[in-house]
Amino acid sequence: MEFVGFTFCSLYVILRFVKLFNIFLGGSMKDKWIERTVGVGVSKKLVSAFSYSWKKKKALAAAQDELPLPKHKLITESPTRWGSRHAMIARILEQEKVIAKGLSDDRKNRHLIPSWQDID
Repeated sequence: MEFVGFTFCSLYVILRFVKLFNIFLGGSMKDKWIERTVGVGVSKKLVSAFSYSWKKKKALAAAQDELPLPKHKLITESPTRWGSRHAMIARILEQEKVIAKGLSDDRKNRHLIPSWQDID
């Protein structure tokens, strides 16, 4: 099957190479220093806390109603999605006040509120 000069098989090989190259580059970001300084570990824990608990999702939606911020859900990181780590951190920075307000009532997860060290 011809498709703009490429056969289906060669297009599959190119896409497979690009995916493996992306995984290789993503592996370079698994350095512990990067995890601490950028706040990726804190971001992952924060997003997972909101994704597993319906009470936290409800508190997030209520806080978004009170504050004049858009109603966005938090984005999780995926190793095969390009830019997902950047999108996750950008969404957390966008919804920072809402997250702090949603987690301030919960004593068990109050440690997940991003501090100034995580944001700077």
